[in-house]
Amino acid sequence: MDPTLEKLYRQPLLDPLPEEVLDEVREVVNVRVYRPEEIVFRQGDPAQHFYMISDGQFEVVWEDEAGESHRINLLYPGEFFGDVSLIDGEPRGVTIRATTEGEVLFIEREAFFALLRQFPVLEQGLAQQGQTIEARSMMRFDGQADDEIVLYFDRRHWIALLRRSGKIVVMLLVLLAALAVGAAVFSTNVAAQSVFAVVWLLALLVPLAWGVWEFIDWYNDHYIVTDQRVIQVERVIGLVSRRYEAPLSKIQNVTVAHATPLGEILGYGKVIIATGAQGEGVGALVLDYMPGAEVIAERIIAELNKERNQVSHQEQEEKRRALRAALGLEPHTEPVAAEPIPPAPPAPEAPPGLGRVFNRLLHFLQPIMREQIGGRIIWRKHWLILLKESTPAYVLLFAILSATLVAEFNLDLTGQAAYMLWLLAGMLFVFNVGWLLWHYIDWRNDVYMLTPDAILDEEKRPFGFNQTTRRAPLDTIQDIRYVQNNPLMVMFGVGNVHIQTAGQQGMFTFDWVQDPRAVQTDIFDYIRAQKRQRQRNEAAAINSELVELLKMYEEEKGRANRAPRRPAPRFTPDPSDPDATKPSSSV
Repeated sequence: MDPTLEKLYRQPLLDPLPEEVLDEVREVVNVRVYRPEEIVFRQGDPAQHFYMISDGQFEVVWEDEAGESHRINLLYPGEFFGDVSLIDGEPRGVTIRATTEGEVLFIEREAFFALLRQFPVLEQGLAQQGQTIEARSMMRFDGQADDEIVLYFDRRHWIALLRRSGKIVVMLLVLLAALAVGAAVFSTNVAAQSVFAVVWLLALLVPLAWGVWEFIDWYNDHYIVTDQRVIQVERVIGLVSRRYEAPLSKIQNVTVAHATPLGEILGYGKVIIATGAQGEGVGALVLDYMPGAEVIAERIIAELNKERNQVSHQEQEEKRRALRAALGLEPHTEPVAAEPIPPAPPAPEAPPGLGRVFNRLLHFLQPIMREQIGGRIIWRKHWLILLKESTPAYVLLFAILSATLVAEFNLDLTGQAAYMLWLLAGMLFVFNVGWLLWHYIDWRNDVYMLTPDAILDEEKRPFGFNQTTRRAPLDTIQDIRYVQNNPLMVMFGVGNVHIQTAGQQGMFTFDWVQDPRAVQTDIFDYIRAQKRQRQRNEAAAINSELVELLKMYEEEKGRANRAPRRPAPRFTPDPSDPDATKPSSSV
């Protein structure tokens, strides 16, 4: 088969066309290969061709009025671009650039419109698939980074909703059968028919409300795959909220499984994403009933391969640039520093003397659950945990006050007896305040910490009696999950953040932290910042190493030039030897 024709068969847009028509389409299709970073067309160029991607990846870049470029989408094999400008007759609204080596099938303007006139079904495909592609560029979600591109967003397949609704269907069938029986039994009794109808309608509300609940629950659960991470969101309104997140750089393997033949027919499957986490039952993110499972797995793998290739390519380019700079073939440029993590705004300067002491005391007594000091973020458990742990102390305080007031107003105590009563009450009160202070210091000392290179879980008893600190580098984090397991957590916006690492420390759990989604986002942002900084450091190390090697080369070359040369041996021919005119080869 003709290679170009075979590539046309793999284009979803052309699926509705018969095979004999594809042979005709082949006559107007051309093929071109693009190198990484090569531009297909620029924003503002006239529209001349329609493109279908056969291989590789291409990015969509939009330039705003200020001249700043923004990557808004990524395109993969089986997708297309260039149709909007052709149909509207306007210049190109975006720039298309290859991110990897890629291949496109392109059709000239006149042939493109001829195909649309001949096969109107293509126009429907352009609208439907184009809307899906464009929706990715418009997609925004909580915690999304500015340069993060959504590759996939969807909910579980509708078959999952149908399977969960099996009991509801059975209940509706039972109600329909009861309606038929009731109509037959009470056919001659009008009053009984009215009562039965009211009861039946009230009973019908149960499966209907249940069905609405199941639909909302299904609709709220969704999957997100970006060029940086995989996210699974599960939410039951007002009751439970969970979010699982794994950076793409930590993914070790992606597997697609079809549990039943029905899954293959309807196009859904289970995607198992394995990370490098250690331990049984951990390190795997399971996305079940996922529509287009094979496509998503291919895109995740493509992103992983692209990142590895880009790292290798960048290393080679850095070496080449450093070598040329060291040889004086181009000016030396320092590696661009990674964007630092924005520090917290500086606190207002405290007044000297007693004012400074008062401010420190006020800060200590404030139940702050999140604070940022420079590049370090500190979280504490929610104040509800402090309230729970301090409940016995509050009960004792209430009992002391109540008993003291009852004794004062109901017992006729005078003199030493009254003095002893208030002395005992005062001592108990001081003891109780100290107990409350102990609980507060204990709560305040237990912190979860995020630094530019590590996470820490620190537990410290008051007054330094005991301290335990667990620490794990950021580059060992495999996935981050948060769970709100009960309505109380959802109501107060708190949750448990589970951080799975690949090291011996295993799982870190930040219990009962305020706004767990923001905690998850903060950790992911720090991981991204550390990764970029490491890339800059590696580039700087390459530059330094090459410069040192070239210096050593120049030094050795200079020594060789300055060393005295050994004179060549003098040769005196012997007239009696016929071969004496030739110098010996072994000198």
